[in-house]
Amino acid sequence: MIEEKSIRLKVVESNSLDPFKARVRLDKEIMEQLNLKLNDYVAIRGNNFAIGRVYEMREDDSGREEIKIDSIMRENCGSKVNDTVEVYKVDAVPAKSVKLTPAGRNYPTLNSELIDFFRRLLYQTPLFNGNVIAVNLPGDFRIGSTSNPLYRSIETEPSSCAVYISNETELILV
Repeated sequence: MIEEKSIRLKVVESNSLDPFKARVRLDKEIMEQLNLKLNDYVAIRGNNFAIGRVYEMREDDSGREEIKIDSIMRENCGSKVNDTVEVYKVDAVPAKSVKLTPAGRNYPTLNSELIDFFRRLLYQTPLFNGNVIAVNLPGDFRIGSTSNPLYRSIETEPSSCAVYISNETELILV
């Protein structure tokens, strides 16, 4: 799964606006080294694998060999702040289907009427089979006191590569 071009980077906390959006912030020079453009996909390998969409670091953070990722992405790739991870470009394909199950306590399974709503909220969310993703619910639709319930992908089709949720993805919530 490792590409020819990869780089090892130090993990730092994401920007305050990035959590729960599968965003990866990289220095512009690192993006050039890995032949990355804005919104390309990268895999992050710690003890496991995560995937995110590339965004450029803010100018005041540039010049460092760091990767800014949120707590969910750190969990998915099996790393912590200050760990070193390997980062490389990947091609993600639209998922034919994604089966999700609640990854936290007190998250209800959702009925079929909310599936299309979730698909729109998760549009273009990248994932590997087994990753946890957050559903960024608008205020009027929050579940209990949680605005971003977490769900784990327990099955993706295809299962052997990075995928993202598209308008055509069959989303199954169990």
